[in-house]
Amino acid sequence: MKLAILGGSFDPPHLGHGQIIQYLLQEKGFDQVQVFPSYHHPFKKGLQSAFIHRIKMCHLAFDEVGEKVKVCEDEKSLSGYTVDLITHLKKIYPKFSLTFVLGSDLKKQIKTWKHPEKIKQLCDLLFLARAPAQDSPFMDISSSELRKKIKEGKKTDLWVATPVIKYIKQHKLYQEEA
Repeated sequence: MKLAILGGSFDPPHLGHGQIIQYLLQEKGFDQVQVFPSYHHPFKKGLQSAFIHRIKMCHLAFDEVGEKVKVCEDEKSLSGYTVDLITHLKKIYPKFSLTFVLGSDLKKQIKTWKHPEKIKQLCDLLFLARAPAQDSPFMDISSSELRKKIKEGKKTDLWVATPVIKYIKQHKLYQEEA
């Protein structure tokens, strides 16, 4: 079985993330995509919303895709380092082909990560071009841009699923500086 691992802050999850999931399932032929919102992020300080909110928003954004997408909370019990997540997953799925999916902008940065060679031994890496790169088929939006738009009271319905927007409003997320 081919398993794609999609990690990130998902703060908030947006339609660009959904496009990536569809691409992985339809174009790349993965059997399942597992989504891992970061609990501890070694490189990003001060995430804007609590882990529980990001998990719930990911469910609202991605559960409709069906059984081939699973939002996972495993990160909660791990260090936040990719190598620890991949090692954990390799123990759970020893016979699966694991592929860690990340933006092409991280290609040079990966050598600064904890045990990059071990990551490459345990799984394949799939670098996807991020918009606005000319060869990127994905929406040109980022979660940080969306947080700013939400804080400024601007509409985000072109980039964020309606159930996620309702959740953000209900819980008053991204209204104040972290």
